[in-house]
Amino acid sequence: MDDVYDVVIVGGGAAGLSGAIVLGRCRRRVFLCDVGQPRNQASQAVHCLLGHEGTPPTELLARGRRELERYATVESLANRVTEIMPAGNQFDVA
Repeated sequence: MDDVYDVVIVGGGAAGLSGAIVLGRCRRRVFLCDVGQPRNQASQAVHCLLGHEGTPPTELLARGRRELERYATVESLANRVTEIMPAGNQFDVA
């Protein structure tokens, strides 16, 4: 893939999805890479997140993914990033 993005986000957990949504709202071209193995997958509920206390993590991520679909400038792929290399004033992501 030889596409150019403003931002590549590695990881589609709550933080990655939040960042992608904010950047999508700002009409930035974003590529979100996520292999679908959240670190909190063993957790039963989300805690200390305003408005989401007790929400199952899988439900929170599903909501975030649905919200992300509204932004045409954001692409998401179930893929693992293996390398990030400087390339002039940009980066190549494998």
